[in-house]
Amino acid sequence: MEKADVNGRIRRRVRSLATALATAPLMVLAAGAAQAAQNNINFGVNIYYNNACAIVLQGTGGTLAMNTGANQLSSKLAGGAPAIARVTSQSNYWLQADVVPYFTMSPSGGDTGVTFSATFAGQAINARGLTFAERPGPNRIRLRTGTSIQDITVHYNALRAAGVYPAGNYRGVVVLRCE
Repeated sequence: MEKADVNGRIRRRVRSLATALATAPLMVLAAGAAQAAQNNINFGVNIYYNNACAIVLQGTGGTLAMNTGANQLSSKLAGGAPAIARVTSQSNYWLQADVVPYFTMSPSGGDTGVTFSATFAGQAINARGLTFAERPGPNRIRLRTGTSIQDITVHYNALRAAGVYPAGNYRGVVVLRCE
């Protein structure tokens, strides 16, 4: 057989195959009506925290009370109560309590001339937890390595330099940070 004859046969077979492939989808589509399909694809994840710190408020927060001179609001005064948060740490994070330097709710002029401060103390809940005496909020303390659980007692104080607090509702915030 000659080379030209072989090449001709190959070209004819390729054209036949190409024609068959081009018309095959049409035959399949013509064979039945199209139908929609649907299926759920589930997603999931396994989250593992090797180095984590969780802060969970115990109860509803603290309560402020006023002194007899009406120039101090504090959780340490009679009628006041501290806030308590449970801190669970997986590593030796630094813990501190930062007071927001204004009231988040107060009557007009309520936070004029006021000095805000916070203190915090810790009570170990498990063997790795840390017990420590009351300290000023900005004085951070290092938690222990490993799973440590401690309840942190946070106190809030707002002292007005001159005059008395105007009548009304007051709310302050302390940010407990684990970094």
